[in-house]
Amino acid sequence: MKVEDALWTAKQVSEYLNVGERQVAERYAFIPGFPASIRLPSLKGKGLYRWKKSDIFAWVDGLQKAR
Repeated sequence: MKVEDALWTAKQVSEYLNVGERQVAERYAFIPGFPASIRLPSLKGKGLYRWKKSDIFAWVDGLQKAR
């Protein structure tokens, strides 16, 4: 598996963006253009949300290029 293909939790995304974990889950996740989450299945019915590391990098790169 390539490192770029790794799946990140909201905590890992928040650490990379230097914002709170809650901001990622409640705000950033709903910004148009922010990478869609991947919901992993769970036996309890509540899926675990993850984001592809490479998608987060690409999103940030796109923000820099938009300037």
